[in-house]
Amino acid sequence: MRQTARSCTWTNASLDDQPFDVVNPDGTTTFTDTLAGMPVRVYTPQSSTLVKDVGFVSIVDIVDAQGNLLSEQVIVHGRNPSTGPNSNTFCDAIASAIS
Repeated sequence: MRQTARSCTWTNASLDDQPFDVVNPDGTTTFTDTLAGMPVRVYTPQSSTLVKDVGFVSIVDIVDAQGNLLSEQVIVHGRNPSTGPNSNTFCDAIASAIS
């Protein structure tokens, strides 16, 4: 792949763990999705890292018997700029590097 001075590379080296769902005694079901490792790294041809997403993020959803979402909990550990109010971090870094 040929890269110019105005390019970025986006890599992913992570684990996405989605264990079996758990049926709770009250009839609800709990689903957990955990992303761990280095989910995303954005860097320039000179290997200057613009943004790195590290640590883990777990999303725990509880649904009722009809599949309606009752609750969602997001657990974040580490530096995860792609989550929460700064979710535009990656787009902003790429736009800045290629403009």
